[in-house]
Amino acid sequence: MPNGSLIQKLMGLNPHAEMIVRRLYRSSHLHALLRRFKPTDKSRAKAKASKANPPPIDFESVLSHLRKIGVGEGDLLIVHSAYRPLKPSRLSPIEVVEALKHLVGEEGTLAMPVIRKFAESPSEEKALEADISDITFVYDVDNTPVWTGAIPKALMKHPDSITSLFPLNTLSAWGPHAEAMMEGNLEGELPAPNGPQSAWRYAMDKNAWVVSIGTDLTHSLTAIHTSEDMKRFDWPVEGWYRHKRFRIVVGDEVQEKVVLERHPRWGMLHFGERKLCHDLILQGVMSSDRVEGLVVETLRAKALYEFLNARNSNGYPYFWLGSALRKP
Repeated sequence: MPNGSLIQKLMGLNPHAEMIVRRLYRSSHLHALLRRFKPTDKSRAKAKASKANPPPIDFESVLSHLRKIGVGEGDLLIVHSAYRPLKPSRLSPIEVVEALKHLVGEEGTLAMPVIRKFAESPSEEKALEADISDITFVYDVDNTPVWTGAIPKALMKHPDSITSLFPLNTLSAWGPHAEAMMEGNLEGELPAPNGPQSAWRYAMDKNAWVVSIGTDLTHSLTAIHTSEDMKRFDWPVEGWYRHKRFRIVVGDEVQEKVVLERHPRWGMLHFGERKLCHDLILQGVMSSDRVEGLVVETLRAKALYEFLNARNSNGYPYFWLGSALRKP
C-alpha cells in the first residue's frame, strides 16, 4: 500500500523529512557505505529461494478490479507495471499485454512507458555534477535498452504498436490512438518530453487512465511532468531544464535533435514523492488497492494535471528550492 512504512508515512506528512533522506542518500559517504553492504550472491540466492513458491495470482481478478473502477472498452489506458510480482500469474509479458489489450478492446488504446537506458549516460553517482553539453546520446528506437521492464518491452515489440521518436519519457502504444499520440512528438525547437507536442499531453487531453500494477504509481508517475512541461517557459524554478542532444535512429534513417530535459538534481534532491503520494490519496485523485496481493493504483490524467496546476506556483511537488524559485 502507499506510504506503507513508518519512514514513508513520516515523509508523506512532512516533505522536509524526505528532503533530508534524499540528501543523506546522495552523499558520497553513504553511497560508499551502501556499496559495502551490497547483497552477496549467497544472500541473493537465499532471498530468491524464500520466494520460490509464492501463492498463485489470478490476473483476471486484476482486470475485474479495473473494470469495477471504470476502465473498459474504448479507453486510453497507460500502464506502469513490474513483471516480477506478476510471475505467479503464470502469464508471460506478452500474455499480460494481450489481456490488457482485451480490457480496452479494439476501440481502446493501450500505452506503456518504454524509457531507455543510454550507453552514453554518466553513472548515477556522477549524474548531479556531470556536464553533458559535449555528449550526443544515441536513441535507436528499436534497439536502445528499455529499463521500465519486460511488459512494456513486450508491448513495444508487438508488430502493431507504435513507439514515440521522442527519446525521453518515451511511450509505446497499440490501438486507434497510437498513431495520433506519436505524431509530431519531435516538432518545434527544444521540445520537452511532456510538452505541447508530446504523447503525454495527448493522453492528458483524452483523460487517459493511468494505472500501476505491482508497482508504486507515485514513484513511476511520468505524467506529473506534463504540468511542468506545458508551462516550461513559465515554470517557477530557474534552471529547471538543460539541453540534451540526441542522434535518433529508425532503421536506416538518422536525425539529430536537441531537446529539453529536467535537470536530474530536481528529481534526485527536491522531489517530494511521498508527500505527493499522501496528497493524491487524501484528495481522492489516486486510488490504491490490493488485488491478489498486488498493489493496483489508478488515477485519471486530467485530474492529476488539474491537481498539480492548482498547487505548483511554488514548484510543488518539489521542495527546498531556495533561490531557484522565481519571485511572483
